[in-house]
Amino acid sequence: MSAAFKVGDRVTWGGAASPHINEHIGEVVVVVPAGVRCFDARSAAGVHGHMPGTSTIPRGHVSYVVRAESRLYWPRVSQLRPVVDVVAEGQIAIAFTLAKQFVRFETLRDAERAVVVLAAEVERLRALLAARSP
Repeated sequence: MSAAFKVGDRVTWGGAASPHINEHIGEVVVVVPAGVRCFDARSAAGVHGHMPGTSTIPRGHVSYVVRAESRLYWPRVSQLRPVVDVVAEGQIAIAFTLAKQFVRFETLRDAERAVVVLAAEVERLRALLAARSP
């Protein structure tokens, strides 16, 4: 199961129809306790909005209502990840791409340039991450 979130946390998850294509990023607006209907938890928290297709059956675990793209969602907890993880995954993808290219370098100078580019990109992403962190 995913980490525990609190109201205000930024999270991401894949859409139900195509999780790898339809990625959502939003903010947790309600923590729904286990055994409580989503509608009841939203009403108690004063959060209103249209949630098409939301089940009226309570879940047997803590879950979260998330606002994204001006809509409310009740995503599966197993799909939720903190937005911080997205940046970390981006760093890993860049490093992996450059590492794969490393074996194609013909000279040491080309490899050194790639390392400099990678280091600059990692620093840029770290600064972006620091700006997003509370």
